[in-house]
Amino acid sequence: MLHVTFTQSGAGFLRQALHQMGVREHVLAFPDNLSFGPIDTNDPDARRKWADVNLRPSDDSLPPRVDLPTLPPIWNGWRSLADETKEFWTKTLEATACTVWFTRRIPGEFCGFLAWVEHAGPKHYSVVDMTDVRSSVDRFPAFSLAFADPSKVDLQSLVKGAAPLQPKVREGYLQSWRKLRSENAPLRVIVEQQLVSASLDFFDEDILSCVPVNWRRANWVAGDASAALWDDFAYQGNDQIIMSRLFALTEAGRIEYRGDLREWWRSCEIRYPATEAIGRSQ
Repeated sequence: MLHVTFTQSGAGFLRQALHQMGVREHVLAFPDNLSFGPIDTNDPDARRKWADVNLRPSDDSLPPRVDLPTLPPIWNGWRSLADETKEFWTKTLEATACTVWFTRRIPGEFCGFLAWVEHAGPKHYSVVDMTDVRSSVDRFPAFSLAFADPSKVDLQSLVKGAAPLQPKVREGYLQSWRKLRSENAPLRVIVEQQLVSASLDFFDEDILSCVPVNWRRANWVAGDASAALWDDFAYQGNDQIIMSRLFALTEAGRIEYRGDLREWWRSCEIRYPATEAIGRSQ
């Protein structure tokens, strides 16, 4: 049996649960996040090229530095994305027995699952939909394998409850993904419990609301913004998108910064422009 997940952290929790159950089964995580970037093609190289343009500061805004790499570490992984993605599809589609884990509350996971449904075609597989799962300890939402600590979530029961998709449900997922692919927007987000296309600046106002009037490390602000994009229905925080939008808002003059943007994970600080900060909290 091969288990398919759409987050690395979820794959880790599932491996831990299977080990505790004494089950020796493989777990493979999808390496990409299809909630952003082009999806009109299945070519991961096209997505990598899009990321190079959209997920970092523009070269024009950065002073030359010979002692730093061109890209911050968070984007280095895109260089190997194409090979990892091709390997994922080869291994999963060749597996004779598959259980696919997903949620409809996290755009990246839901998009990955919809892509799986399209790629798998008539292949037989079972699914575990974690959309409405809660912790057995405190009833806190655990609507993703990424939040499914085996000490708090009964993953063993979920494994046993895996079942094939009903034909009508499968067709509905296919139609949804085909629509999103035809729109090919920069983002896919959850609005009123539905996965929809959105522009790249969709979260800008939410991100700006987390920028303080006093200097603060950019990565800390990104963490605050990620937390702000969480509610009882969905988790839409995405470090790559949030940091890229912080860069874009800085370049547009809506955020002030000091330090080197390429060192945001070390020392770059940002704040809301002093001339527009009247009435904002510290």
